[in-house]
Amino acid sequence: MLQPTIDPFIDSPLVIERGENPNVLVIAFSGFAGQLMMHPFEFFAVSATLKYSRILLRDTSNTCYLTGLPPLARSYEALIDLLSEAIADLAPKTTIVIGTSGGGTAALLIGYQLKADYVHAFSPFTYADKGNLERLQDEDLLARREVLLRLWALPEDNQKLLDVGKVLKISNGKTCYNVHVCGGNKWDLTRAQHVSKCPLLTVSISPAVRTGIASAGLVTGVEGSARSFEHGAQPERGGAPPRSGGTGRGEPETTRIGS
Repeated sequence: MLQPTIDPFIDSPLVIERGENPNVLVIAFSGFAGQLMMHPFEFFAVSATLKYSRILLRDTSNTCYLTGLPPLARSYEALIDLLSEAIADLAPKTTIVIGTSGGGTAALLIGYQLKADYVHAFSPFTYADKGNLERLQDEDLLARREVLLRLWALPEDNQKLLDVGKVLKISNGKTCYNVHVCGGNKWDLTRAQHVSKCPLLTVSISPAVRTGIASAGLVTGVEGSARSFEHGAQPERGGAPPRSGGTGRGEPETTRIGS
């Protein structure tokens, strides 16, 4: 078992830290180029104020973690096993998974697989399969040709994960999802639409620029989820309830697109 460490998140693909409040664990997946839409040190500074246990992962292969976390886990299944072992070791009462961009995709898929309590995905790619890309003509994702070629070379079973909507449409009976997107970004909204009718999933639309979504939503999303769990709130089994519109100061409006 990997021992928890507080080494700075610079070159290491995995950092694990037991928090002062071990009842809550936050697992964070960075996106392409190791970005969390906030500097890794900022993430650790913000999450440290919450005093929760933390696991931070960096996508070393730019495949939304679908090839694992080389060299520590050389397959998607090995990564699931590694995280399952880490969660068992940290023994939290509630687990919250977050991620941005390709890391948001991983947060949705791996949060589902691990049966996390809550997932917060910021501007995730909810499809990368050829069928949806041809149908939707997602110019932003199609421009990432090298990434797509790596994804399309995955084993057949893993390629089924490229359509996140198909995975999440069958509830795991536990996890609540919140997809955070920028209202001014066409493809953010299209990708959110793709998963909007999945069980226990809510879409939060923010007027902020994409690079500010994670910074603005990290504390409110993570702390709100943790407090809900600590206070004994139970999610509704038909989808998380929408919240009325934001304040106009960059706060998100929560909605279910397409419902």
